[in-house]
Amino acid sequence: MPVRQRRVANVQTASPSKKPRRAKSRQVEEGTREPPKQDDDRESISVVDRQQGSLYDAVAGRLSRDGFILSNAIKQPMPPDQVLFSQKNAPTRYQEDDAYFVHRRLPSGARLPDSDMLKAIHSYASDFYGSGILGKCDEDFTSMDETALIALGVLLEEAASQSLGKTGDLAFVQGEKRG
Repeated sequence: MPVRQRRVANVQTASPSKKPRRAKSRQVEEGTREPPKQDDDRESISVVDRQQGSLYDAVAGRLSRDGFILSNAIKQPMPPDQVLFSQKNAPTRYQEDDAYFVHRRLPSGARLPDSDMLKAIHSYASDFYGSGILGKCDEDFTSMDETALIALGVLLEEAASQSLGKTGDLAFVQGEKRG
């Protein structure tokens, strides 16, 4: 099972020099490691000190250009494609063969599900897992990753088109009673 990592967020506190400082991690408090330097110099902060956000965090709207968005911060979330292509091993992005817009090269007749419906499915799934209905669960499941989300979207669109018909006129028609 995947191990859930503890994220250390940037925290600004008032100091005599008015410079933002980072909160101390548990290892620093225990004295096993030196505290990080000022946040002004991004190169001085190691990868261990600053948790990298994932594409899942970007889709959930938890990432900005400066890192994770705290509940009291007013920052704009980064779009998922920007997070995807700003990662360390991301390919160089060219408009002609941009992997993020590969859906434009799908064969005729094949298309992706509606993005608004996918956003609604993703919102429902994240609310469900975040609600605690499953009990106290420390595992970080990625059961609704992009492939599963697209597959569920295709299934829902097919079910809707079968029940509504080609023109959608069956939406207001009651089914026959059987029995």
